[in-house]
Amino acid sequence: MKPLRLAVIGGGVIGSKHAELIFNYQGIELVGISDIDETVNVIAQRYQVGFYNKLEELLTVQKPDGVIIAVPNSQHQAVAIICAKYKVHMLIEKPIADSIESAERITEIAESEKVHVLIGHHRRHSSLVKRTKDLISDDSFGRLIGVSMLWALYKPDDYFAVDWKKEKPGGGPLLINLIHELDLLRHLCGEIVEVYAKASSSTRRFEVEDSIVISLEFDSGAVGNIFASDSSPSPWSYESTTNENKYYYPVDENCYYFLGSKQSLSFPKMELWNYESKESSGWQYPIHKSSQVPDELDPLIEQLKHFCDVIKGDALPYVSCEDAKKSLAVVLSVIESIDKRLPVTIGNKYVQ
Repeated sequence: MKPLRLAVIGGGVIGSKHAELIFNYQGIELVGISDIDETVNVIAQRYQVGFYNKLEELLTVQKPDGVIIAVPNSQHQAVAIICAKYKVHMLIEKPIADSIESAERITEIAESEKVHVLIGHHRRHSSLVKRTKDLISDDSFGRLIGVSMLWALYKPDDYFAVDWKKEKPGGGPLLINLIHELDLLRHLCGEIVEVYAKASSSTRRFEVEDSIVISLEFDSGAVGNIFASDSSPSPWSYESTTNENKYYYPVDENCYYFLGSKQSLSFPKMELWNYESKESSGWQYPIHKSSQVPDELDPLIEQLKHFCDVIKGDALPYVSCEDAKKSLAVVLSVIESIDKRLPVTIGNKYVQ
């Protein structure tokens, strides 16, 4: 069988990572990289593939089976429309777009051109996340009462050398990073029906936020909270605690806590806490801990394998456009709450 031909659009940090994964994975051929920035040619040369500063030229010359779109959020729609018209399947980095209108346009053009679109909420492919979903969904966990998430780290100054990371609407940890946490909360805990958020930019003093706190309510009645900051020297981030990204210094810490009526779970150390019996339950009794850590596979590789299955017609997208729009709607509701300084009920106000 001929290897699938994939190309990468956007040669930034995540785009170059995708290029590396494709290049090193058997059964897939990296056929080109496209970016308006000529310096990205260095990445193309590293993998001995063509560099194209015009996307249409890449699609015409190389005729890829699929592309990974890793451009700034505000450019997702324009790039996706071009790829769809060339009948090329797409993996679009999260979030699907920077507005619901753009997300709907991507959905419409993909459906009309009959191309598959997978949205890159890659953490859903993590074995740790899949195990968490199994554990908190099991009857032994009881009813989900609440969840607490902490995402705190220090982004180095050179991270902000690219202006769009400091500017609205596409920059800031909310759209770049917390889209992961909010998507995982939907995936693991159910639909989010209300948010109340406050943000601060007092540390870095950029246009975008550097710290944010979010209170959430789920359709099940469970509640949750997230505190996030990209300007504090802290170990409590998904990236560092899971060691998913080898670029981050690994730490033996937790960053998420799930609280059930019968058990509680810390993540990613996968520590289950519970009492020995109903009769010996209460703060005066010993509470027992057990660990349920699965073998972890690289979720980006698992996502890539899944994308190949989607291209071949062997699987439906694990994260569809419609699903991703709901996660984007939560993020937009958080932004609205920050702007209005009020709780925001999500409902169908963003997603029809």
